[in-house]
Amino acid sequence: EGTTEPVTINPDSPLPASDSRPSWVTENDQYFAQTGHNLGVPFLQPWTDFGGIQTFGAPLSELRFVADVVESHQTFEAMTFRYDPDQPEANRVRGLALEKKVIEGIANASARQKESRGASGTWVARTGFMVTGKIETFWKASGGEQLLGAPVSKAFMNNGTTTQVFENAVIDLASNQTVGLRMLGKQWVIDNKLEQDAAFVPNPPSFGETTLVSSPDGLRLRRGPSLDA
Repeated sequence: EGTTEPVTINPDSPLPASDSRPSWVTENDQYFAQTGHNLGVPFLQPWTDFGGIQTFGAPLSELRFVADVVESHQTFEAMTFRYDPDQPEANRVRGLALEKKVIEGIANASARQKESRGASGTWVARTGFMVTGKIETFWKASGGEQLLGAPVSKAFMNNGTTTQVFENAVIDLASNQTVGLRMLGKQWVIDNKLEQDAAFVPNPPSFGETTLVSSPDGLRLRRGPSLDA
């Protein structure tokens, strides 16, 4: 399956945000021509601060409101961000948890066996795993436990790639010592049958007045054309 095999990580492979953004897109928004989606408040700043397109990839959806959990979500090539307005301001942006079947499809039972606290690295007591070395450095720089979640597996090797699974994302350390997030977003969209959901269909740059548009998975924020934009 698409979620079970490590990928070759090339930091030069992601396309940059479009340089030909139309003038009506607000200065604080970014439009990604390669996926056809917009990125703005509330996720643009943390996405940028914790690594941007090199870490999380481009957006695969618009910002959308998920009514059953009263949160705003946006899916990227590597993971989904969630915004919980009921949390303290510093903790409102978090990652969306990976499904159990995804975790188990990547890390076998042995890798998911809890380990003892080591002499070096970060010990996460609530899940019972260590994070060490280059994976630890990358995890901390990319949002740590708040965004990527706590580790739910040991670091293990498969075909020359060292992998560690976290609650919300997967970190791969390639044989050339390049470290990055596994791009799980597209498969997540397919698995959840969201390809034709209004929030996930590629769209032109957003502009004009903000509106809420209903979709099967909740409401999504959308900006329609406006001569006053």
